[in-house]
Amino acid sequence: MALRDVTAAILADARQRAEALRSEAGQEAARIAEAAARDAASYERELRAKAEQLIAAARRKALAAAEFEGRRRLLDTKKALIERAVQEAKQQLEHLPAAERRALLAALLARAAQEIDVRRVLVNARDRAAANDVLKGMQRDALKGTMSPAARNRRITIKEHGISAGVVAENADGSVSVNLSVDELLAQIKEAELQQLGEVLFHA
Repeated sequence: MALRDVTAAILADARQRAEALRSEAGQEAARIAEAAARDAASYERELRAKAEQLIAAARRKALAAAEFEGRRRLLDTKKALIERAVQEAKQQLEHLPAAERRALLAALLARAAQEIDVRRVLVNARDRAAANDVLKGMQRDALKGTMSPAARNRRITIKEHGISAGVVAENADGSVSVNLSVDELLAQIKEAELQQLGEVLFHA
């Protein structure tokens, strides 16, 4: 074979190989571009999903915060109403007519006598005389069925105290007492109402 023919054959083979390489490179580039497009689309979907999740979480958080703030404001309003009702009740109890104050003292002392051996009664200055009359009546009549004979004959002392109304009853040495003052009774009612209100608003 002549040199010219050999050279032509080599060049033709080289061109064929180059063309094959270019075709393979083009196919590989197309595959890479396609894979990149798929990855980009997948990444975009992931980003969109995460963004939607973040937005939804932020929305839930904002709604929860708004709901909590609404409940807190409602609680504050109802606290103020309860406080007002307690103060109004205290004013009414402190300014009861004499007969009604005496009846209240009788009921509170009867309750105290059922809980402890009452030997000392604390009342405010205005109620001292009425409390003395009530205690005499209790010893004569009202509590004869619930007091032991020895207890009926025990002397009960009355002392003035700074309570607004009601009574505080103590045993002989003062180690046991029953606080039935208006302040204490209303404080217990207020606490129970506030506890129930908090449970309804924040633990429903």
